[in-house]
Amino acid sequence: MREIEEYTLSSKQEKVNKISILKNPTVRKSLVISVIFSIGCQMVGYNAVSYYLQTILISTHTSIMPEIASVIIGVIQFVSSFLTMFTTDRFGRKIILITSLIGMTIGLIGLGTFFKLKPPDSEPLYGFLNSLPLISLVIVVYCYNAGIGSLVWVTVTELFDGPARAFGVSVNLGVNTTLIFLTTKYFPILISKVGPAITYWSFAVVSILMCLFIIFFLPETKGKSFGEIQDDIAKKKTKEGIEKTV
Repeated sequence: MREIEEYTLSSKQEKVNKISILKNPTVRKSLVISVIFSIGCQMVGYNAVSYYLQTILISTHTSIMPEIASVIIGVIQFVSSFLTMFTTDRFGRKIILITSLIGMTIGLIGLGTFFKLKPPDSEPLYGFLNSLPLISLVIVVYCYNAGIGSLVWVTVTELFDGPARAFGVSVNLGVNTTLIFLTTKYFPILISKVGPAITYWSFAVVSILMCLFIIFFLPETKGKSFGEIQDDIAKKKTKEGIEKTV
């Protein structure tokens, strides 16, 4: 009954003024950080890789059946998402995100290396090169779902509070949806224009840049109140201003 009364009271409140929210410099900084974070989460290329997974596996021309490989990767995706529940309680957000991106970088470099070294389709593949694409895809899928893929909305949500949270999450939802569409639509075009090796290496470069962004700009949110998170963002802003003045 009490919850219903609180909901009724909140629904009668005046509409949130987005202009007044954006007048707060800390909210603006949080919005910029979250939007860049959301863009990076999509530009690492996971959705492009996962949506075209069957096509990628067929294009490798390895002896591993694409149908079997898809099942293996699906199981890895489920397990990694499940294990995230335990790792988020034990480790900080930043260490999980950074570890996740480092793993994705390794996997994406592996994919690019395979397509760079792959002989013509008529020639059979042997040894480690035959298994490299599947190993690389498993690393990419596991690391994304065990880290950045599972924590993106948790992290974005924790950067805002109150009326600013609804506005900030809505903006980031729009950014994420747009980037998912663009990366999946233009992934085959990019492959045909610059080749698969350069495409995957480009995704790896984005992953490295995202690591640096998280290290230097994203505040740690685990175990902190909203006020403490906002203080961290404000302190960074103040420190940047002092450095520029000096």
